[in-house]
Amino acid sequence: MDKQDLSEDIRHIEEQMGNHLLMVCMASVLSLVLICFTIVMSWELWTIPLIVIGILSIWCFHIGNFISGKAYEYVCTGFMIVECFYFGVHRQSFTSMPVLICLLFLMLALLEKKFLVYLVELMYLAAFLYYFILLRAAGEGIMRGDIAGMAVGFLGTAGAMVFSLFILERRRESRREIREMEGKVSAARKQNADFL
Repeated sequence: MDKQDLSEDIRHIEEQMGNHLLMVCMASVLSLVLICFTIVMSWELWTIPLIVIGILSIWCFHIGNFISGKAYEYVCTGFMIVECFYFGVHRQSFTSMPVLICLLFLMLALLEKKFLVYLVELMYLAAFLYYFILLRAAGEGIMRGDIAGMAVGFLGTAGAMVFSLFILERRRESRREIREMEGKVSAARKQNADFL
């Protein structure tokens, strides 16, 4: 293994550690907000211990490095998806859910995980359908203002998903170009060394 490969590996590990720290901090803030909402809005109080156990597990995985980086990203993202769904299924907070979804999209663009971006959008659609079923079961009509808010949220999340996928592809292309340039520079150095 040459010096250039070693420095690239170190750069990759540092970037991954920074992304994982961002993920665990985002999950912690989301958990804290959910616990506060649960208490203030008198939602299901039995979920508070589950949220605490979940975030403590995420922190243990982060600090202890018990699982691979890829598995950690999936576990952490899955936890935040469940938290967002829990937040969004309550009538009082459903229209605020797109903000959380957009934050998840930005985080996943950094991780370059297309599958997870699609999974988050699928979760939002599931929460959307659940909300309509809940309103129908309760026999409540949907107000025009609610429809407008939901339409803006839906279009906003769809736009954020497309934007995240665009950023993700751009990052991948940039990495490919950098690797190609590094390969060319390495080959040029080798040719110069052979020449001398």
